[in-house]
Amino acid sequence: MAATAALQLLCRPSLSAAQLRQVHAQLLTSSSLLLADRFLPNQLLRSLHPLGTLRLFPRLRRILPAFRPNNYAFSFLLKASADSTGSDARLVSSLHALAVDMLRSGARPNRAAVVGVLTACGALGALEQGRWVHALVAARPSQVGMDGVVATALVDMYAKCGSLDAARQVFAAATPEQRDVFAYTAMISGLSDHGRCQEAMELFGKMQAEGVRPNEVTFICVLTACGRAGLVGRAKEIFRSMAAEHGVQPGVEHYGCLVDVLGRAGRLREALAVVRSMPMRPDSYVLGALLSACAAQGDVDVGKQVVEWLVEQGLDHSGVHVQLSNMYAAWSEWEEVARVRRAMDQRNVAKVPGCSMLEVDGVACEFVAGDRSHPRMREIMAAVTDLHEHLRLLGTTALEDAWAFLL
Repeated sequence: MAATAALQLLCRPSLSAAQLRQVHAQLLTSSSLLLADRFLPNQLLRSLHPLGTLRLFPRLRRILPAFRPNNYAFSFLLKASADSTGSDARLVSSLHALAVDMLRSGARPNRAAVVGVLTACGALGALEQGRWVHALVAARPSQVGMDGVVATALVDMYAKCGSLDAARQVFAAATPEQRDVFAYTAMISGLSDHGRCQEAMELFGKMQAEGVRPNEVTFICVLTACGRAGLVGRAKEIFRSMAAEHGVQPGVEHYGCLVDVLGRAGRLREALAVVRSMPMRPDSYVLGALLSACAAQGDVDVGKQVVEWLVEQGLDHSGVHVQLSNMYAAWSEWEEVARVRRAMDQRNVAKVPGCSMLEVDGVACEFVAGDRSHPRMREIMAAVTDLHEHLRLLGTTALEDAWAFLL
């Protein structure tokens, strides 16, 4: 196959996935063919991504030493790593190494790639890789300047990776022009996630004082902070002000946050009234928040009203079955638990196991609920048991849910 013919094939949108894979196989086994046309490697990278065949990139790393990478190829690799992290966290290290190789050869990333990989680092808790990208931005301001978009991505990444101080430093160093609604929202969200809810509310006030108008996502973060801090009155006030003062119509996510605020405070009848008054169909998040509150508060009467209303409205779908089962289990109504589980089996509803990720020595480690296949499982459980015992002695139950999650 000639290089020109291969390039034409890769550019054809009508080519099937199977045909594309055949072309890829020929190119990846022939470095001379791949390097015969300067546009061919770029098009190969572009065609790999939609097929979900990014695992071939480590092989590209061995094939492309003679290929003089350009800004497009480097930026594509960073963006591809960001897009692929949700399905395979282990791929990030391979793509990161390939990106480093290309950087050393003189290529430079664009802003979209930098923001994409920072987002991926935040999702995976990959703090070291995120710091590497931050250092890259700081060292090469002429290639990727520190604007509002990059600053927001850095604040969000650091907050999600547990480095709230670094997030604050980036936010404080940003210019007034860079501290737009997105940067403020990222900082408010980070403060709320780290339990600094009062600071989040203060920043929300400062944001408005500086003339920055909150958007839909800002209100979700602020209402979430209210729920965590138990600020019921403030949450209701903010919810009412959304449309009246800010021109933002509450969506299903905002109703869900308000229901969660009321549920956490034990005001279940008021929470049910909010759900019934919604102008749109409540989703599984809203219903899950309501059912979780019923289970946590032990209010059987309101809980049964919720179940009856769900059945009447045809809302007893798969998204709430697990919450229903958990609610009945909290009340020790095991016959109802069995009934809900049978209904789940009949509808082929599978509970998606929860998982968490953290970075250890630059490697993203994934932990799935109920999975005991990790080679160091005994050490992990011993560490968790020790941590749980220390917290118990301190008189806190902060990790009770996490302990149940691991079991």
